[in-house]
Amino acid sequence: MFYQLLTWIIALALTLSTTLLPIAPASANPVQTENVEVQLISEVINIQPGTPFWVGLHFNINPGWHTYWRNPGDSGLGATLKWT
Repeated sequence: MFYQLLTWIIALALTLSTTLLPIAPASANPVQTENVEVQLISEVINIQPGTPFWVGLHFNINPGWHTYWRNPGDSGLGATLKWT
């Protein structure tokens, strides 16, 4: 009974947190290559000095393609980013 109630509370908290959080309001123009489109997204529209904020990269990868982590082992290359 306790675990069932705990499961419902966690599910409710996750549902509310995802519906009440604002969607990232700012994004940069996407960069398109042959097999992937990458876009920088931000949680804020205006950057304020001394105020931390989050940014992320959204990868839209063509079907059949994928990326590797930093250490792909003996096959492939890890994703790289050139910030200019």
